[in-house]
Amino acid sequence: MSVTYLPHPNSQYRGNPYIEALGLPLDKKSFVRKVNQTKTPELDLSGVPESLHDYYTRSAIDNIENIYVVRDEAYRLYDRVRRMIESSYQHRNPLSPNYNRLLVAITRDKSDPIASTNVSRLGLPRSQSAFLCGLSGLGKSTMVQTILDQIPQFLDHSSYVDESGTEHRLNVQQITYIYTEVYHRRSSKDFLKQILATIDETTGNNYTHEYRNENATVLIARIRKLIIIHGIGLIVVDECQNLSKHRPTDEIRTNERVSMEFLEELFNSIGVAMFFIGTHAMISLLSDRITTARRASKSGSEIMETCKVDSSFWNRFIMAVCPLQYMKKQKTDIDTISRHVHNLSCGIPAIASSLVRSTMAYLTFLEPKNQDLSMAALDKIFSEEFRVLKPALKALKKGHYHQFDDLNPMAMLESIDKNSERMDRIAAIASNVLSPSDGGNKNPDQLSLPKGSAKRDKQPDELSLGKLMTTLGHDIEGTS
Repeated sequence: MSVTYLPHPNSQYRGNPYIEALGLPLDKKSFVRKVNQTKTPELDLSGVPESLHDYYTRSAIDNIENIYVVRDEAYRLYDRVRRMIESSYQHRNPLSPNYNRLLVAITRDKSDPIASTNVSRLGLPRSQSAFLCGLSGLGKSTMVQTILDQIPQFLDHSSYVDESGTEHRLNVQQITYIYTEVYHRRSSKDFLKQILATIDETTGNNYTHEYRNENATVLIARIRKLIIIHGIGLIVVDECQNLSKHRPTDEIRTNERVSMEFLEELFNSIGVAMFFIGTHAMISLLSDRITTARRASKSGSEIMETCKVDSSFWNRFIMAVCPLQYMKKQKTDIDTISRHVHNLSCGIPAIASSLVRSTMAYLTFLEPKNQDLSMAALDKIFSEEFRVLKPALKALKKGHYHQFDDLNPMAMLESIDKNSERMDRIAAIASNVLSPSDGGNKNPDQLSLPKGSAKRDKQPDELSLGKLMTTLGHDIEGTS
């Protein structure tokens, strides 16, 4: 892609060709307009035998799977990813002396790349990282890939003129981001080869063949150097639930599976931003080590939940995936369909879309008078074609998360949310007591009860902070 440089309004980013080649970001309206794919095909059945009309109607119904409706959080995530890429380049300006110093440091660290002694001496700040997780079928990967499609991935630099008018000759094939996945039972070396293959696919080079006989330690140094040479701004790693648990060793073994610590040390230490995607199972990997969790969510996190039935997204989604014009005797209103599909699918778009598509296709085999996307029709197809999902959806609906490994981490999330609510209540009480607006110098252990409490004449020990903490579910016995 040819490059046009736009001076960046942020003085910290100005004069960096990697950043100024990105161009202007999309505003929200432009983003939604470009990303939304909600048009259903028009059917022209003129000249088609009537006996085949239903066949071609089903072919149009099949196109429901190509519909994409922008989720409410998508633009916010696009904005974050775009800023992460810019921030990643702040200390990797190809015109800066630090650029060559970093390449030299990586070369010197090739015998022990995990320790990164020479790279560490440069004092580069660790770049931004974030993660997105949620149940399968919520559209996490599709949303991220759609977001990445709005950012130019490959930029071919030849020359750059700085603010003083000086021309700098550049011969750089910049890759703004790469996307890769963690496969179950694949080793760290296999993952490193995937990175090489992704770079090859984007640039047209053949690094995979060139470095085919290198061991994992050497490959780390090679890949780090390529990240700098090609100006890679963001590494997106999908299917992170397949990462292994942390290993208490710095030794790189040939067949060892990829861990979160391995990824963090491989990429983040040289200043490249990282974005992790996975199911809720990845939360248990992060919860074991606070350092890893903190670094992985430095730029925040997004935990996607099942869709709320009255949400803006769900309403727009149902309108898009229910082309009722294909039904010859539609009676059931769209609101009833929306609520019933939500109930059956637990608000998981992938299941909802498949259910609607299968039900509408089935109805086209019936007499025209029976072609109504009704609750009864949805129930019939759900029972016949989606029964394998019923136990998992039932467990999700009732909160029996322990019955399925994929749902287990949701119990932890619920616990976190409940604890957060309790702490908010405690903070509100403490704020009321310690506020200077009503005299200020109250004893913190003698808290007044919040508004609405039945009794206000209890003894001081019953109004103590410890008592309130215990009442709200926090055991502080024995705390110094």
